[in-house]
Amino acid sequence: MISLKWHDYLVKPFALEELVARLQSLTRRSYGVKSASLPVGDMVINTAQRVVVRNGDLIALKPREYCLLEYLAFRRGTVVSRSDIEYHIYDERVEPMSNVVDSAICQLRRKIDPPGGPSLIETRRGMGYILTESGE
Repeated sequence: MISLKWHDYLVKPFALEELVARLQSLTRRSYGVKSASLPVGDMVINTAQRVVVRNGDLIALKPREYCLLEYLAFRRGTVVSRSDIEYHIYDERVEPMSNVVDSAICQLRRKIDPPGGPSLIETRRGMGYILTESGE
């Protein structure tokens, strides 16, 4: 028997947008997030609108880049392994020895970090990646 702390349901017919909104809400609840805004240093991730703003500038991210950033943000301050990222962000067609995670982190850093400035995403050699508040 599966015990749930909360229950939610949709009555048919329903709009796909409503389903997506409910899933996002349930995800926030499961991580204990009360607000749709996730502040990470000088960056704010709005999980309801799926937008990222850093220093007042809107950052255009592709859907997978956004999912990766949001995944790291929900676990900020914690090292996230490459295999966890592969499992949660990519499908089963990703090769185990592939560098898709490394490439995605590199692309994400280019978009969210200021040129020449410190990165919010740190690499922990042999362990994974960690999203930090300060970018140091």
